[in-house]
Amino acid sequence: MIFKTTRKGKTWLKVIRPPRMKVLRAHLFGITLGLAALLAHLIFAAPEQRNFLLFIEWLVIGYFTGAVFCLLYNLLAYLFLKHLHPEWFQLWFWYNRNEVVNIIKTPTPQKDWDDNTRKLYNDEPFKVFNFEAYDEVTGPQGREMEHPYTIVFVANPFIRLREPKNGKILAQRDPIMDNDSVFLKAVYRALFSFEFNEMIGRPDIFGKIRVVTVNETEALLSDSAKPVDYELVKNQCYVREFLGKLEIDSGETGDDAGDGVPLETFAHRMLVPNQETREKISRLVREKTNNRIRHIDVIFALSASPTHDISSARMALKDTKTKDPEEGKAFTFSIDPFCEKSGEIVKSPEEKKRCAENSAKDVAMLHEYFPPENGMGLVAMSAYDVRAKLPVHEFAHAMSSVSHGMIVDEYYDYLVIREPSGEEDDVTGGVEINRVFRNPEKMDKTHHVPVHKHFARYNGFFYESDRDHHIAAQGWRSYFPSRKNPEVRCTMEVTEDVFQFDELLTDFIYDRLWVKVNRDFLMP
Repeated sequence: MIFKTTRKGKTWLKVIRPPRMKVLRAHLFGITLGLAALLAHLIFAAPEQRNFLLFIEWLVIGYFTGAVFCLLYNLLAYLFLKHLHPEWFQLWFWYNRNEVVNIIKTPTPQKDWDDNTRKLYNDEPFKVFNFEAYDEVTGPQGREMEHPYTIVFVANPFIRLREPKNGKILAQRDPIMDNDSVFLKAVYRALFSFEFNEMIGRPDIFGKIRVVTVNETEALLSDSAKPVDYELVKNQCYVREFLGKLEIDSGETGDDAGDGVPLETFAHRMLVPNQETREKISRLVREKTNNRIRHIDVIFALSASPTHDISSARMALKDTKTKDPEEGKAFTFSIDPFCEKSGEIVKSPEEKKRCAENSAKDVAMLHEYFPPENGMGLVAMSAYDVRAKLPVHEFAHAMSSVSHGMIVDEYYDYLVIREPSGEEDDVTGGVEINRVFRNPEKMDKTHHVPVHKHFARYNGFFYESDRDHHIAAQGWRSYFPSRKNPEVRCTMEVTEDVFQFDELLTDFIYDRLWVKVNRDFLMP
């Protein structure tokens, strides 16, 4: 729900997640009570009173009693929450539609918010989220955070298109610019996804994350829905159609990805973040906040395209502009801790970087404090498809790093994205944390490379492989870390309502986020 209010000549929107009306399921509760009534009749009624009609009568009485009670309970619970304890269910934030940049969540309110915004929040920023405020959010001795971990949600003004006949690049005005409601609801659904995630939603992580929205309406050059010349609006195209070519090598799986879904069925619906917009958005946020926000870690570009609803992400880039050593907290990683995979895994330069010569020599990498300048993670996400899992899934990609550990999907075997020029996308050539490739030359009809018991060693801890994964018998080259619960698929896999990060990713993501949200206190 979005409510409008006006203060000092400014129009503010208050975004609220309403309480759920259903608490108990009427049919299930009614059937249960009906069966209980029938059982009580069978136990306590005299034998001569037992007949079929009485059985049905007791079953119906029990069902209607339970169903009516359930409906009344749901109604009273809804009214109780809505009017007496709204803080128990609401995730809300204020949004000034007249401002290009809005800070809607921050661990340093006195520093980030002006007086007008602070009054709207009643000086209680943590009560707008359903998590316990972390007591040490300001750091030791009350020291304020200078550089909170920052996630920016951008309303995408234009979508970069490619005209199929002559190859001319065009730009389509994004419908999200005409609909505040779609943009803001997508933002709070994404925050809901973060807030209740078993890893990202921890108070010591999510409590230290700053969330910013950007809605740059003043830069629009056309109000028309018709495509315009891309050169006129290229700096406002944060999202583009999928223009590249998908090449898959899946062994015996052919051209299928994951659970038998052909790549062609979703490639033409994919949204892709524009790589060159990192600098544009970063500069815009710095200018509009008087340089208060100098570092951005992850950008979500939200689109309301009616034809493209498949989201995608890009990891933080390699640091190629500076020769200064990166700063961060070191970690060690070995893809072959017992030297048992020699000759059985792909020996590309990236694999060699992860694979030590022996178990005593782990590879050293960094959880860097800051992403490279203008090299932060990017997500292009459809505002119409913000399921509970999707923001967390894409965020895991974007918060990882090409050079310091890529978190990849676990629902396909091997995928290369090539741009129309023939060059590979920037995600290739990186270090993958949660996937091992078996050597295809060793996988023929006479020899099958097994899924090794030990997947990797991270920071001295051993992690086993998921040998119960559904791809184990499909002849895939890839295999992945073990799951916490064999019945629950990993968040990076194809899942429905139940998901969680696997053992290795749980530790890796927590360590990486912990270093970044505490960088003010860890940096020398």
